Amino acid sequence: MDAGLVAGLPGSGAQDHGEVCSRGYDTKLRSFTQSFGSCELDASLLLIPQTGFLPIDDPRVTNTITAIVRKLGPTQQTADGATRSGG
Repeated sequence: MDAGLVAGLPGSGAQDHGEVCSRGYDTKLRSFTQSFGSCELDASLLLIPQTGFLPIDDPRVTNTITAIVRKLGPTQQTADGATRSGG
């Protein structure tokens, strides 16, 4: 995680980051999960690299993206709001 970003977090940002990385990642699922101890995936996990929490090329991030696509399947939303399967 970017040191500047950690420095800007309130309280113990670095400690929180470490806790999320250790308790929020399920090594059996090879994915971050919706909450600590959960085995549920959540689309919000796709925001991990966009928020700067971890880089897109971090194996935990790529594994999480793969797990979400595997579970939900690739979909695309059209301009009119309809969702269709990718492929």
